[in-house]
Amino acid sequence: MNKKDKALPLPLTAHLYELRARMFGVLGFFSVALLLCWTLRAEIYDIMTAPLAEAMVRAGVKSSLIATSLLDGFVGMLGLVFAAAFLLTLPYLGVQAWLFVSPALYAEERRPALAIMLLTPMLFFAGVAFCYYLVLPNAIYFLATFVDSADMETPLLMMPRITEYLNLSKALLGAFGLAFLFPLALVALTRVGIVSRAGLAAFRKYAVVLIFIVAAILTPPDVASQILLAVPLMIMYEIAILFARK
Repeated sequence: MNKKDKALPLPLTAHLYELRARMFGVLGFFSVALLLCWTLRAEIYDIMTAPLAEAMVRAGVKSSLIATSLLDGFVGMLGLVFAAAFLLTLPYLGVQAWLFVSPALYAEERRPALAIMLLTPMLFFAGVAFCYYLVLPNAIYFLATFVDSADMETPLLMMPRITEYLNLSKALLGAFGLAFLFPLALVALTRVGIVSRAGLAAFRKYAVVLIFIVAAILTPPDVASQILLAVPLMIMYEIAILFARK
């Protein structure tokens, strides 16, 4: 039946109170996650710098992160802790958003909406993991190959600032996480009628060019990293066409 659940409509103030309560709940969860991540900041730092250490071993280059100012260490750790706490809060935020929105949906609308709610964090974390295990080590390895002091009269050491490395890593991880939401956004657009399955198929050759342009912008200046992002995006574009409703 094309009817909503048989529940009495709530006044606007009740919805605002509920929204405020859920927002405070999310902030409370984020605060607890922030404290937890701060106590585990050394372990989180080791996880974030593991791709750097792996790439340096492969390249045969000695490297270490440095702090060139008194605030570098604190600012770098604080930003890392905030990012980790945000990732931990994302699933809880999705649950609260679903609990707030679902009562207003029709029965036939809840299933696709729930699928989107579940797939969004899954695809985002898949993009983050893909970047962490494949793209980030190879990108750092490519950049480290330019530091080979054995054949240089003047030694060249790779000693990036902690804030520089952490900001670059977080930007890449976030960019890949958002990029992996690309097929879900396309399917959602076809569901609401903004684009069609035939239109996506006809736009395929232009999409390939745009995907490589986006990959070139989001990744470091090496061909391998660009291909590592472009190929999954092209595959997901085809998946979006496959699952898009006619």
